[in-house]
Amino acid sequence: MAGLTLQSTYKLVSGFEIPVVGFGVYQTPADVTEKVTLKALELGYRHVDCAKVYQNEKESATAIRNSGLDRSQIFYTSKVPRSCMGYEKAKQAIEESIAAANIGYIDLYAISS
Repeated sequence: MAGLTLQSTYKLVSGFEIPVVGFGVYQTPADVTEKVTLKALELGYRHVDCAKVYQNEKESATAIRNSGLDRSQIFYTSKVPRSCMGYEKAKQAIEESIAAANIGYIDLYAISS
């Protein structure tokens, strides 16, 4: 673990890299999410971990847009809610997350358990 930083990454099989440490916004109230996420990015975090059920995707992504960092430098994760299992519901949840974030793309979209 020595030598790891907030910018340390692991290479995925796809060739893309994911930051080792992410800034999670679980249970962060929407009215402060943008501010704390922006601060995390200023401090060096390059992975924002969000989810549709957190109800703060828009605010997390606003921080990304306002960070002054190139979008390609930030890894953004969101998740399919348990209530949206199945093709049509998952597809709708993904489309809603992409629209709410409005940052072009989501790097990792996980299935909640």
